[in-house]
Amino acid sequence: MLGRIELAVPGRHNVVNALAAIAAAQTSVGLSSYIMDDDAAGRPFIEALAAGCLVVGSATAPVLEVLADRQNGLTVDFFSGGKLCDRVEEVLEHADRMQALRDAARATAIRYFDLEGYILPRWTELIGTLAAGRRPPEQPATPGLATAQGLR
Repeated sequence: MLGRIELAVPGRHNVVNALAAIAAAQTSVGLSSYIMDDDAAGRPFIEALAAGCLVVGSATAPVLEVLADRQNGLTVDFFSGGKLCDRVEEVLEHADRMQALRDAARATAIRYFDLEGYILPRWTELIGTLAAGRRPPEQPATPGLATAQGLR
């Protein structure tokens, strides 16, 4: 049963093994409070979403920027081991009910983290603006991708 779960461990540097674990897992559990602030820690989180894993993440600000509870993944209180166990048990006992969350997780990764379709066009536009000697337009502070997607 544990082969169906991938634990996202910050600092894991063997990318090939990490991707293999994510691809084989049905669920990824990541409880780092800085998962989106550190590139090495955030990458497995986004890769798990892209692979269609059901992500169980900590209900901390960086994670909640992308993950909305019961919309594109599941969240738990960072300090509650009991609630984490309950969530993982829920996932394992009701795997048949989790496909919509997996599909939404993958859609989130594709929409907001795809290099060619999302990131590169924005970087190209920014570089063009700066090269032309113009300032980029002010961007309002965003409450996070999950909110922008209407998931909150």
